[in-house]
Amino acid sequence: MSLLTPPDLKQCQAEITPSHGFMRLGPRPQPERCKNKPTVLVTKNKPGKDNQRGSMTLCDGCLSEFRRRFPKDFATIQDRSLKSVPGNPHKNTCVLVHE
Repeated sequence: MSLLTPPDLKQCQAEITPSHGFMRLGPRPQPERCKNKPTVLVTKNKPGKDNQRGSMTLCDGCLSEFRRRFPKDFATIQDRSLKSVPGNPHKNTCVLVHE
């Protein structure tokens, strides 16, 4: 079993890959963590291959990207007045990477 990272109530946990245009030389930019304040806690409905259900906090913009990419029954989205993490706060953290 891997080490677990608790959801972060102070910063969105999505990772954003900066765009890399075709005219830009050099290596592709690395993903950076979103700097916005989270508004929701997203928890997977079914455990992954490691038999754990991941949780992560997302801001409104990253939540829109999450909803675009995943079906409605993929995860439970909890309250917009995010003040504390309900239940066990030491669930593993998912990573949503988008551009």
